Amino acid sequence: MSKKPEMIGWNYRILAFPDIDTNKPYFEIRTVYYSEDGLPKAFGDPGHPINGSSLKNIKWDLRATQKAFEKPVLWGDKKFPNKYKKLKKK
Repeated sequence: MSKKPEMIGWNYRILAFPDIDTNKPYFEIRTVYYSEDGLPKAFGDPGHPINGSSLKNIKWDLRATQKAFEKPVLWGDKKFPNKYKKLKKK
């Protein structure tokens, strides 16, 4: 029996989701979790409040969120963790 990879890290990433009515993407910032092999394995629930127990914590969270713009956008639907590519028009 193979051992499941352990989740060892996380960061914020921008995920693209297709709108089923318009076939246009919408984007969300989500927490993405990585396994020990360094590949994205799961993402968190929607809603990314920036909060903390101190102003220093809020600044840290804001900076970590801004770093999401430095990485490729990932699909957040059944195509996760593939990189986002523009949707084809219907």
